[in-house]
Amino acid sequence: MALGPLEVNISQVGYGTLPVADRRLQTFNVHTGLVAVEADSTYDVLNVSGSGMFYSVFHKSEGIAPNYAQLFCNLDNAGTEKDKFHFDIFSVNYHGITTKDFYQVADFIVQVSAWDTTNNVYSVYSRGCKGYFANSLYFYLKNADTANSSNQVGEIWYFLYTSTKNIKLKPSQWWGQNVQELRKLIKQDYKECEAVIMDRYVINPDDPEDQQISAPRLQIIVPDWVDEKKIIERMIKEGIAEDVLS
Repeated sequence: MALGPLEVNISQVGYGTLPVADRRLQTFNVHTGLVAVEADSTYDVLNVSGSGMFYSVFHKSEGIAPNYAQLFCNLDNAGTEKDKFHFDIFSVNYHGITTKDFYQVADFIVQVSAWDTTNNVYSVYSRGCKGYFANSLYFYLKNADTANSSNQVGEIWYFLYTSTKNIKLKPSQWWGQNVQELRKLIKQDYKECEAVIMDRYVINPDDPEDQQISAPRLQIIVPDWVDEKKIIERMIKEGIAEDVLS
């Protein structure tokens, strides 16, 4: 379905227009698998340069108390948020929602699917979120416990207003803080680039969760008329990517 410009309330900035004319709505998903988040540290989950909306979030944590397990988002560099657009384990604990069940919170549904204080295992879904962003989206996990490491999962479902050609690459490193610059570079040299995504995916999703391996992924979204081979060659030649992912 082709979309015209969309008027929305963008993060904390106010009302604005998402530049989505002549583009199509596509669904994306990022899933970290169970990853180690060391004491007093963060773990990047998703960086997007593009326009869209995230609508569902899953957060799981093992090994630390719920008040230390956090999943932050930042829309359009307007500041990190919880509660306003989604609930994480910290938010659920803060609001006293500590029983496995479904809850109506503001405009979205919170599902507590695990809450084991004996073994410190917690998991929370936020459904029906409306996190609109005009330029960028950033998610990261945080372990606020200064003494104990944790294992956490972050998963986000989101829409982007893009074309259909998706170039998936194995990056040489985590380029999350450079997605805006990469998008500008590609637009400058190849006329158009509708989104650049730095995220993670599970290499072996059919294996048990504690054996799954998480890997970084670079995605470049361009119109069908753009020559993807030239972009791939450029990314590999300049050391931004190592190979193409299926």
